[in-house]
Amino acid sequence: MENFKQVTSRIKARRMKENDKGNINQKDRNRIKHETVEAIMKDLPEDMVVGKAKEGIVIEVPHSHYGAVTIIVNAKVKNMEYDSASAIKEQEERERKAIERIEKHNKDTKGV
Repeated sequence: MENFKQVTSRIKARRMKENDKGNINQKDRNRIKHETVEAIMKDLPEDMVVGKAKEGIVIEVPHSHYGAVTIIVNAKVKNMEYDSASAIKEQEERERKAIERIEKHNKDTKGV
């Protein structure tokens, strides 16, 4: 992830413009996204990265039965009000509940 680290170091020190809502302006956000996606592409194994599509980086992982499994990786620059701690906590809670449902389902079907 050397290229990604270099990009984040540049972002830390970059002077950026703000829009009227106090967020990073769209041009700077687009630049951050572009640089981040390019860095991630360079850091991924060359034989898996197919290219870039509108949705993001296209990765194909070889698969014995399907030929390849396609994965799309993308970046999104959030606005300054984004609460990453709350978003992470909410996702962890969704995942915890999903695991509980699976475990309950497995427990219920074991007796059948």
